[in-house]
Amino acid sequence: MDYFTFQLEEIPLKLTAAREKARDFLNRCGLELDPSLQRLYGVYKGGELVGSAGYAANVIKCVAVNPDYRGEGIVNALASQIMTELYQKGMENLFLFTKPDNELLFSGVGFSLVEKTPDVLLMESNRHAFPGYLKELASHRKSGTTGAIVMNCNPFTLGHQYLIETAAADCDNLIIFAVEEDASAFPFDVRLRLIREGVSHLSNVQVIPGGAYIISAATFPTYFIKEPQEIAAAHTRLDVSIFGKHIAPAMGISLRFAGEEPLSPITNLYNQAMLTYLPPLGVEVRILSRKQFDREPISASRVRGLIARQRLADAQPLLPPTTYRYLLSPEAQPVLTRISAEAAQTGGTRGSHD
Repeated sequence: MDYFTFQLEEIPLKLTAAREKARDFLNRCGLELDPSLQRLYGVYKGGELVGSAGYAANVIKCVAVNPDYRGEGIVNALASQIMTELYQKGMENLFLFTKPDNELLFSGVGFSLVEKTPDVLLMESNRHAFPGYLKELASHRKSGTTGAIVMNCNPFTLGHQYLIETAAADCDNLIIFAVEEDASAFPFDVRLRLIREGVSHLSNVQVIPGGAYIISAATFPTYFIKEPQEIAAAHTRLDVSIFGKHIAPAMGISLRFAGEEPLSPITNLYNQAMLTYLPPLGVEVRILSRKQFDREPISASRVRGLIARQRLADAQPLLPPTTYRYLLSPEAQPVLTRISAEAAQTGGTRGSHD
């Protein structure tokens, strides 16, 4: 990029005019302005915005270049700015979600492919990170038939426990991947502990953190797929592809279990994606019936709803003793207060994963 004709500067998103100008530019490039952006940079020529890139946490987003100025080094300049800034903040690995036809472009600025589908491309800046993650998973591998469940457990309920017990009876080893993204009412360390406590009676169950490659909605980019159903479909297919092509072989997983989901269209879509894409990759999918109480499925969202309405005692029949003891402890008070406060602001409980 010729720095005498192009200028790179931060776009002040708090200013309405600047934000709308960035939104218009991204829309013309077929993207959306992601509301989670912490910082957005623009490249200008003669006062015209011709390129952009931003980030939220360690995820690079909203990368766009005016087609008339491709090949001018604009992406390199933006990537260099953002990568330097994030590395200075202590980020060791940066993720990039983009369209599949951008793979060669970002390979040229140091990103390595993790996985791609027809809709989305996931790359990362540390080419050793994903292989290292798979090597760590392989250390948990055991002989015999191995199954897996991916769970958020916000919080861990008798419904989760029932699903795990049912699955554990169908295989020699069962791996529980706890979703590690900290975007739930209950912090990850608490969720992980409550799962482990709730399955301690099952000798063939291992509970491990999902890591950065069990992808959550919190980090998945919605900015270049406009229809909600298309966003969900792209998300689930990418997640399922990473699991089926890489994670399952590393751990010898041949079974994937999930609970049926009659109420959530998104979770049901995820189950359908597993049924479509995992069996051809050698992973059988079994959808299990949900445990019920008072003729309703036991769910974490049901528990959070009772907490929000100050009816914690009514949640006790839905929870293992270990989870209920936690909720009664002083440690849980900040979580309970946050759930109630958010419900008061929104008129309901936060719609995070179960």
